[in-house]
Amino acid sequence: MRLGLIIILVVVLLMAPQFSEAQQHGGSQSEHKAKTSMMKASMSMMQGNMGLMGEITDKMQQMMSTGRMSPEQQKQVLNMMKEMSHMMKEMAVPHGEEVKKRHNLELQKMLKELDSL
Repeated sequence: MRLGLIIILVVVLLMAPQFSEAQQHGGSQSEHKAKTSMMKASMSMMQGNMGLMGEITDKMQQMMSTGRMSPEQQKQVLNMMKEMSHMMKEMAVPHGEEVKKRHNLELQKMLKELDSL
């Protein structure tokens, strides 16, 4: 009986490091899932911003193709193009969520301005 108890204790002691490692590995998996989820959300916002840029570019192209833009409207469109160019350069480098949110707000503002031209 004592021999059986000793064998069980030895087995438990030998397996303890493996249990600890499994717990640590499980923790790293949950951390990995959290990081993956954050990356997907971040990528989604960037894709949304790229979609807005495409919509803005289409509107600019339609306005310019009519040939009926005043010099002031042309100036506004050129300034928007410059701002979008700057945003694209920023998008080429990883940034935090605050930059992506700022881009999103600026792009929505541009869309409204184009609609009012």
